[in-house]
Amino acid sequence: MKKFRIYVDTSVIGGCFDPEFATWSNGLFKDFENGIYRPVLSETVAFEIDRAPSRVIEKYFELLSYQVEIVEITLEVVALADLYVARNILTEKCYDDATHIALATVHHIDTLVSWNFRQIVHWDKVRRFHAVNLEQGYQLISIHSPREVTTHGTTDTIGWIRQIRDEHYELLKDKTTEEIIAIYREGARRLHERAKQELEAKKLARQ
Repeated sequence: MKKFRIYVDTSVIGGCFDPEFATWSNGLFKDFENGIYRPVLSETVAFEIDRAPSRVIEKYFELLSYQVEIVEITLEVVALADLYVARNILTEKCYDDATHIALATVHHIDTLVSWNFRQIVHWDKVRRFHAVNLEQGYQLISIHSPREVTTHGTTDTIGWIRQIRDEHYELLKDKTTEEIIAIYREGARRLHERAKQELEAKKLARQ
């Protein structure tokens, strides 16, 4: 049977350490570990996680050890993210959030999970994402919090994600589409190279 593909945004990973969200974020991780769902990550998630607290980075590395799928930023993804901003669904400062939605849409992910109730898991935002997607010939996107998805029964997370978002806004503004793709891709490559080195080091340590 084909596994349900779940796009995990950055807030879900950070939520593993937040008292308000930890029960359900960690429950979802357990679902991934048990093979109930297939986790989907992206170059945007990696780009954000690269600047996150060390314990969150370690949690991301744990997720990579499961049967994870990593989807890429493409011209099509950037064009759709740009449209979300042009339609005033999200601001330019929330461009990372726009790419999360566009990535899940373009790559036909079954559902996207997030703890971002202001920009992503919000009924009016979802309605407007749907309107743009239908207009552009895409499917409707399923968006939920981990609490709604996991089979298991303040925040610092939101704070550092907002800081990362603001830094990315400064980094990406006035860049061309090709430059945006290159920046996201390099950020993801850098983190995955670090993950490879740390996972290999842990493997050697166990021998």
